[in-house]
Amino acid sequence: HVLSTVEDFFLNLVENSFNNQSLTTPQSIHHYFNTFIDTAMNQSAYTYIWLEWSSSIQGEIWERYLKLLNQMMNCISSKITQSIEQGEHFNETLSVDELSRSLCNQGYVILQLVNQPKPMHKNEILHFMEKYITATLLTN
Repeated sequence: HVLSTVEDFFLNLVENSFNNQSLTTPQSIHHYFNTFIDTAMNQSAYTYIWLEWSSSIQGEIWERYLKLLNQMMNCISSKITQSIEQGEHFNETLSVDELSRSLCNQGYVILQLVNQPKPMHKNEILHFMEKYITATLLTN
């Protein structure tokens, strides 16, 4: 039951960010980071369970996490592919799938920044994450 709740929460987080047709891909990324940071700061049980689950490489639990990861990646990939088809440009060093996987994995960085001995302010974390992604994954 706990994993189902966490699974639904994070899938909804990604879907709400990347299935919104009124947002560009950079806006969807902003929404995703902003919501993940809010969750890490205000509903940390979700992120702690997600973190532990994502590193539990064993049998059925791991298989279930990989299924969630694939669903999240597919949602993000669809948004990026649609954006490319509409003329947005992205750094071609990474494939669409690699970029999607990287965005899914940014939760680890966010959790490190939120859980430092002297945590950064939410806006500082969001600014850092967007600079990091822009500098390494997206083109201007």
